[in-house]
Parts: sequence; C-alpha cells; structure tokens
Amino acid sequence: MEDFSQLIFDLELLDLPLMFVFWGGGGGVENIRGLILEVQGWTDSLSLLLGSPIFWRFVKKECAGVIRQHERDQMYWRYTASKKFTVGSYKTLYDQHSISFPWKSIWKARVPSKVAFFCVDSSNWEHLTIDNLRKCGMIVLEWCFMCKKAAESVDHLLIHCDVAKGLWDGVFGRSGLSWVMPNSVVEVLACWPTLLSCSQVAAVRKMTPLCIMWCMWLERNERCFNNREHNVDEIWGLFCMFFV
Repeated sequence: MEDFSQLIFDLELLDLPLMFVFWGGGGGVENIRGLILEVQGWTDSLSLLLGSPIFWRFVKKECAGVIRQHERDQMYWRYTASKKFTVGSYKTLYDQHSISFPWKSIWKARVPSKVAFFCVDSSNWEHLTIDNLRKCGMIVLEWCFMCKKAAESVDHLLIHCDVAKGLWDGVFGRSGLSWVMPNSVVEVLACWPTLLSCSQVAAVRKMTPLCIMWCMWLERNERCFNNREHNVDEIWGLFCMFFV
C-alpha cells in the first residue's frame, strides 16, 4: 500500500495518466514498458518514471498473471475465491475501510428519545437540509440559515457553521481541550468516547455532542420557519438547560 501511494504521487508529480499502470496492450510487464516508451510528449518524465524501482515493483505485482493474450476481457471480484461478487464479501471489505456506526455514543447517552433519533438521522445525512432538498429536485436558495455564508448540509449545519463552532468552542474552552473537528457528524460521534477517557474532559457528559446538534437544529428551524433569530449566547443558554 505504501508503494502504491508513492507511485500515485510520482505519477501526479510527473503529470502522467494513471492508465499507464493498468493498460498492458496484451501481455506482461515488457509489453507495458514498450507501450509506455511509444508515447510521445513525456520523454523526460518517462525516463524518470521508468528508472523508479517502485514503479516496476508495482507493475509486476498488479499486472503479472492478469493480462493475457488471446483471451476475452472479463470482470471478476478479487475478494472471493470464486471471483464472483457476494454481498457478504462487500460488507467485510466495507467494514474494514469505514467507521462503524457510533450507536453507543447515541443510545447510551442520557438524552430524550427524539434527540437520539435525530442524531441517528444526522449520522445518515437524512435531514431535509438545503442540499438534500436540491437533490430531490426542489429549486431553493443554497445557503445556511445560521451563518448565511456557506451552503447548508447536515455536516456544515451541526459542525462547521460559525454558530455551531461557537458552541463547540465553548465546550472545548471550558474543558481545556484542543481538538480538531472531524469532517462529518458520524466521525464526531465515533471519536467522542475516546475524548471522555481524558482527564481534561471528565466533567463533559456523553450527551454533550447530541445536545449541541439538537440546539442547532431547533435554532435552524426557528430561523427558517418562524423568522425568529437568537444570538449565540441565547443558544448557549438553551444548550445549558439540558444539564440542569
């Protein structure tokens, strides 16, 4: 995997198309070498690439025994012995490269059921935010009701919006924690239990991220449907009411 990453970096640096790695022209590494040498316009770059042992080590590993002459091309699934796709093999592969659903961060927190269900939908990006409405074909202005700057999405509204950032920073500042916010809601909820083990945030309850997201959603709907807007201090007061 490290060799592959280095190869991709070399190809991008030399401005070469990645298809050179996978297009064999009918049989083995030597044919790939000849094919590349015939390409015009990249003479200097090719000389550097062909001199890289990482490149040829990758080609031998990925292409040897795969490209065959006088045989019809066919698709196969490399993650099963039969080379046929199965749902089980895909699930195993998906689980290895994805974050598991943070159910403990949601259902073990002492919050009302409606807040827990809301966070489940947030983790699956199922709220009717502006980006999801546009995907459904509705013609609406793409903007955030809270910060009035960026396009509205679930992750932006609950994590990256300036108003949401004020709430998150308030929690982190009072707990003495410096933390880089992840990209998505599901990543926040997945990482939160690891933060609770730190002595710095011993007083921060498991319900904190869920309450912040719920307060942001309530305020968003107030601005969207009732045309009533509260400042950050008022939203913070609403958030603190969950801990009373």
